[in-house]
Amino acid sequence: MPGETPLKPSKFSGTSKVLQSKPISRYGGVRKQSTTALVAIRACMWNGPISHNTFMQVQPDHSLHGGQFSPLLHSYHILSRWNPRPWLIFLLYTIDRVIAAFCLSISDCDETFNYWEPLHFILYGFGFQTWEYSPEFRLRSYAYLLIYALFGKLFALFVSKENKVAQFFFIRILIGIFDAVSETFLYRSLSKKFGSSTSLLFFLFSLLSPGLFISTTSILPSSFSLILFNFALSYWISEKWVKAVVFVSIAALWGWPFVAVLGIPLALYIAYLKGIGYMCKITFLLAIFNLLPLFLVDSYFYGKPSVTPLQLILYNVFPKKGKGSEIFGVEPWYYYILNLFLNFNIVFLLSLVFMPVFLLIFPLSKFKISFLWNNRQQWMESLWYCSPLYLWSMIYLSQPHKEERFFFPVYSLICLSGAICLHSLQRVLQLLEQWFNSKKILPNSSMKKSKLLIGERLIVCFLFLFICLSLGRIIILVRGYQAPLNVYKEFSRRELQKDFHSSREYNLCIGKEWYRFMSHFFIPKRQIRVRWIPCGFDGILPQYFDESGIPKGTRTIPLSMNDENRAVPEQFFYSLNACDYLIDWESFFDEPNELSKGLRPILSEPFLDNRLTSRSFRVFYIPFISSRAVYGRYVLYILNGFQNSTT
Repeated sequence: MPGETPLKPSKFSGTSKVLQSKPISRYGGVRKQSTTALVAIRACMWNGPISHNTFMQVQPDHSLHGGQFSPLLHSYHILSRWNPRPWLIFLLYTIDRVIAAFCLSISDCDETFNYWEPLHFILYGFGFQTWEYSPEFRLRSYAYLLIYALFGKLFALFVSKENKVAQFFFIRILIGIFDAVSETFLYRSLSKKFGSSTSLLFFLFSLLSPGLFISTTSILPSSFSLILFNFALSYWISEKWVKAVVFVSIAALWGWPFVAVLGIPLALYIAYLKGIGYMCKITFLLAIFNLLPLFLVDSYFYGKPSVTPLQLILYNVFPKKGKGSEIFGVEPWYYYILNLFLNFNIVFLLSLVFMPVFLLIFPLSKFKISFLWNNRQQWMESLWYCSPLYLWSMIYLSQPHKEERFFFPVYSLICLSGAICLHSLQRVLQLLEQWFNSKKILPNSSMKKSKLLIGERLIVCFLFLFICLSLGRIIILVRGYQAPLNVYKEFSRRELQKDFHSSREYNLCIGKEWYRFMSHFFIPKRQIRVRWIPCGFDGILPQYFDESGIPKGTRTIPLSMNDENRAVPEQFFYSLNACDYLIDWESFFDEPNELSKGLRPILSEPFLDNRLTSRSFRVFYIPFISSRAVYGRYVLYILNGFQNSTT
């Protein structure tokens, strides 16, 4: 038929012997008398999209598997031939990210105190300042925060100046939408390069993985770098190398400078193709173009010349004695292994297998006996694209100070390497199946029937297990740890309606739950002040910015800040009787907080008790079994009689 796309194998897979021996009609039709041609169609479904008419003509051949065609496998055949439009992929990503934006509490106190709090200060003139923002140290960039401040200003201008909680969610949703755009770009590039099957596996892994559910709506620079590296990888795969380098440079200089490591394989790739001089020229121009506005903005806010990416690198890579990231805690070498398994479950295991599979099979490809692809160039390109993941892992696994957020920039690479590896495994089993059939090793036997379609069955089982584990992890994160978000949201709603006396301050006291504080976006009035009460914590806590405005407030050096993680008396609030509110977490087996005796609870939310709950019940949600998990209470207290006196 005119205008119909001919069915042809992709460059990624090479041309199979089956396709050479049993040709397929240029119009997509299948020779009815040829069972082998139907096997070829099944092989081609891994090589790229086919036309709609071709799909309608190809029906599952029941004779290939003993006349028994499983409905689940039939659904898988349909899915594997499906090549959805980018707008649908974008829509599904967006829905997933919006759900994450509304349902997840802030999981990392660094996100709260180093990004949400100074952002709140820029927008409203008050908020917490950490030692990193002291002009004495200058480790964080205000230029980065101005990106999100623009979103916040637009919300205040066109939607609401009072509802800061809605503003918080608005910024989160915008971050999620930008991530959806980046992942849609990456999906489209993968579909063109590797075919629909690999790109669909990547889509499913990145859509449903708990790791990306957590990281893609965060304001952290590591999440910003994740989004921009998605664009960079997309353009790299599409052979638009200059654009790829542009996005890596923005991610490294505006976001997190250590992400430059991810650009090393790309730089080597371009240098190999275009020459070292070409690569150095691009890198130099982009560095000047990005560093100049960064330098001007940060120097204005700090009141002295400031190149914050350089300051951060010097502090972490060349620390002074008794300083550096290690003073904030160290973790064992297997910390990332456990964390990545929770965030990606069996997809993470596939990403570990990718490199050994490559090293085992690639040398055979020159003899044209590779089980996977006959095209050595495609093999090498897949390694290039995934190599930043292994380079990043080698560096960060060796660091004593470990944080979950440090691996955010490579989360999409975990999904990509897992998708390529699973596709490769399916091809191995598929070609072995064809070899068994061609040699007639197991004719008319029940064992033969069990081996047929084993590749498809394996992937169906793998995807089913991945989906179950991923949903179980996401559900337990929402059900077990959502209480801080709910409590602060309700606190903001209640207190927003009150008429506070402008002549006095009202103290919201927080003790051991300081690291779950949801930021001043949930504090509705300026008269309400958050106070840290003594709780046994001996590290440094953030304190309020000087409220003289910008730039004076950001240029003032706090007298009680240090870079040694040493607590100072000024950070605590000792007038406990002056607390008007208290937020605390209580286990049913702990003694009540002495301070809470003078207050009354007005809101209580269940919060998973990690100490009293078995690990198997708190890492994944398991229907019926997870009901054995032990929950404490996340409680908001208020001073007796205070509510009536302020309304």
